[in-house]
Order: sequence, then structure tokens, then C-alpha cells
Amino acid sequence: MSEVNEIKNAEELLNATVDVLKEKKNTGKALAEVTKRVLDQSGGDKSNWRIVTKVCANKGRAWLGNPLDLDKEVEHKDSISPLFIKLLATITALEEFNQTDEVLKEYLDALQSRGITITIDHNAFEHADTDSIEPPIDEELESTKSYMRTIENYSDEIKNEHAVRANELNFCSANSYMSIAQLYKRGVVDGKDIQDTCQDILTDHEMFDTAVGLIQSQAQTSMGAEA
Repeated sequence: MSEVNEIKNAEELLNATVDVLKEKKNTGKALAEVTKRVLDQSGGDKSNWRIVTKVCANKGRAWLGNPLDLDKEVEHKDSISPLFIKLLATITALEEFNQTDEVLKEYLDALQSRGITITIDHNAFEHADTDSIEPPIDEELESTKSYMRTIENYSDEIKNEHAVRANELNFCSANSYMSIAQLYKRGVVDGKDIQDTCQDILTDHEMFDTAVGLIQSQAQTSMGAEA
């Protein structure tokens, strides 16, 4: 980092980045050689080997004493801890509302048929009084499902139709449209102050355009010199 701080202009920074990219590529080649050596000698599956290497390389990273608690401030984390954390959170939630057997049966049966058995101790979890819910919880879950699907359909309509049309109208790219629409709603429809937000966006775009222009100019000069 100290060397980067000593860089005085964009061209020096870009050249430093290119050097790092070259070293990254060379390291990737070395990694590929190890992979080829292992697979050639073992006859193992390449996709499974990649999973194994990722899991082994990241095991223990960002643990706060155990794999179910990760330090959110650490950039690189254990790659499979989130899977088990999500599983624990899902089972805890289902247990609280007494939905574990109803929801997880097919998943657990499918795992068991492949040699993995998961046993859940219902007594280890807290349970809400779902019997007192009126209408019954099953009906409430069906209503929730219907509302969530409707919200999903609205999102799909904006993404797959409105955003595409915005691109066709040369208004903005489809990828940018939702952000533009939200900005329009906040500033024009809701009447909120969006001046700082707009200025930040414009500044970012100006910096991006300047950087692209610089590289385009230098690339043209380089091509002319080679010719």
C-alpha cells in the first residue's frame, strides 16, 4: 500500500495495476498446473476438485471462535460457513413457527437418499404459539405467498419490460433504469431533495468518462506508433 501511495499520476497507477495483473495471471497458471497434475494422477472430477480447493483454502477465515460466527469486517471469509449459517438460521426460523417438518421433509429426504442424514432436535429451539393465530397459520402463509409472488411479478415487469423499453428509447441502459426510476420517484414524485445524490452520480460519470477518454487517446497514439 505504501508503494501505491507514492504513485503521482493515473498512467503510473495503470501500469502498476497491469504489473499486478500479470503476476496474478502467472500465479493462475501455476495453480492450473497443480490442478492438472492432481486430476491426471487421480482421475478425479475437475469441478469437485475446484470445490475442495476453495473450501480448504478458505477454511477458518474470519471465524469468531467457530464456523457459525464470522467477523463481518474481514474481507475474505470461510467459503462454506455462510451455507451452514444460513441452514441454522432457516431451521431456527422454521422451528419457531413450527414449520420444519412441513417445509423441509422433501429436502431432508433427498439428502438422505444421497447418504446424508440430518437430525433436528425440536426441543433445542424456541417455539411461538402458532395455535393461537387466526386465521390459521397455514392460511396466512398462503396469503403471504400470494403477495410475495405478486411483488415478484411487478419487479419482473419493470426489469424485463420497462427497463428494456428505456434502452430502446435511448433514455438509459436497461441495467441503469431501476436506479434512474428510483431517483425520479424520490425527487419528482415524492418531492425529496436529491441534489447531492444527482451531483455524486454526475461526478462519478464524469470521472469515468475522463478515464476512458484518456485510455482511448493513448491507445490510438500507441496504434499509430506501431503502424
